[in-house]
Amino acid sequence: MIFEISKTSDWYGKQKPCKKAKMVNNDGENKKWQININTLKELLKLREEVGKLIINSDSIEIYDSYRE
Repeated sequence: MIFEISKTSDWYGKQKPCKKAKMVNNDGENKKWQININTLKELLKLREEVGKLIINSDSIEIYDSYRE
């Protein structure tokens, strides 16, 4: 499955959120990233790389900072 991926600490997507992320949109200030996760093993490997994750139906957020 393809997920949009972002980091809590990087609202505008200026930094690549993880090794396997690919940029899909760059409108100057805001960048959007995607990642392809096909197995539970790949998801666990991502969690080992980046830490806590928040997973929705079509997006993954790397929870690396406080948010309201």
